[in-house]
Amino acid sequence: MQAKQSKAKQSKAKQMRLTLLSACISTENPASARVLTKAGFQQMEVIPQIAIVQGKTLAGYLTWLKL
Repeated sequence: MQAKQSKAKQSKAKQMRLTLLSACISTENPASARVLTKAGFQQMEVIPQIAIVQGKTLAGYLTWLKL
């Protein structure tokens, strides 16, 4: 079932001409990093100031998944 869903998603991505997905993750959120890693995302680079949340600057990772 899961392989069937994955193929359907890949087909949809091809229809949309997507070749790469990217995501930014705060270094303070390791759970999200694990989820994206399990989904096949790879870390590209560390970004020292990825976001400002409640006046606090957060560092993070830029990740990518080649489709």
